[in-house]
Amino acid sequence: MDAIRRVAIGGHEVEVAHLPAREPMRPTVVLLHEALGCVRRWKEWPMQLAEATGCGVVAYSRAGHGGSSRTPGKRPHDYLQREALVVLPELLDVMQVGPRVLVGHSDGSSIATIYAGSVPDAQLRGVAQLAPHFMVEPEALVGIRAIREAWATTNLRRRLRKYHGPSTDDLFRQWTETWLDPAFASWDITDCLPRVTVPMLLLQGDADEYGTTAHFDLAQRLCRSPLETVLLPGVGHSPHLEAAAETTAAVAAFIRGLPHAVAS
Repeated sequence: MDAIRRVAIGGHEVEVAHLPAREPMRPTVVLLHEALGCVRRWKEWPMQLAEATGCGVVAYSRAGHGGSSRTPGKRPHDYLQREALVVLPELLDVMQVGPRVLVGHSDGSSIATIYAGSVPDAQLRGVAQLAPHFMVEPEALVGIRAIREAWATTNLRRRLRKYHGPSTDDLFRQWTETWLDPAFASWDITDCLPRVTVPMLLLQGDADEYGTTAHFDLAQRLCRSPLETVLLPGVGHSPHLEAAAETTAAVAAFIRGLPHAVAS
C-alpha cells in the first residue's frame, strides 16, 4: 500500500495506510494483520478489496511490526486484549474512522473478536475473520514449531527483514515464545463470541497449517449474531494471498450485504 504515514498511537509511532473510498457512503474497512504481518504484508489485497467493495480501507502495523516503533523485551500474554481494548479504539479515533467493518487475519481476527465482543461501538457494521482462532489449538503450536525450525534452517529471517527491518528478530522471538509458553495454553477468547452483536464472516482454508475448523464449530455454537462461514479447499493460512479472488469475493459479498452497509 502506498501513502504510508506514521501516527502517534498507544505510546508508539505506528505506520498507517489509507485508501480513500470509491463510493463515499460505504463503511471503512479496517484491516488487522496476523502475527508476523504489517501494512506491506497485505500486498495487493487492500486495493483488490477496495475495488470490489467501494469502501475506503485503513491498515496499520502494530507496534513492533513493519515500520512502527520497536518493542523489545518480553511480550505480555494479554497482548491481543491490549491491542483490541486500548490501541484499536485510539486508532479509530485518531484516524476519524466512521462506520466501519473490521477484517482481521489470524491474530488480527482475535483482536477483532475481542473488540467486537467487548467495546460498545455503534459505528461497527460487521466483522470478517480470515483464519480465525479463539483459543490455543494443538495444530497452531505444531505450525509455530515448524516455522521456528524454518527460521533456523532457511532464509525466512531474511525474507521477513524486508518487511520488519530491525524489529524482525524481536518480533519473531516474541511471537513464538509467547505462543509456545505452557502458561499461554489457557488463552481463550470464546467468551467474547456471544457478546458480538454485528454479523460475522469466518473464512478459512482447509489446508491451514495453524488451525482447523474447530473455530467454526465454536462460533456456530456460541455466536448469537448472524454468522457466515466459508471453507476454501486446498488453501492454507493466508487465504487473501493464496486464493485472493475467492477471498475478495466472499468478503465483498459479506460487506455489501450488511445492514447499514451504505451510510444514511
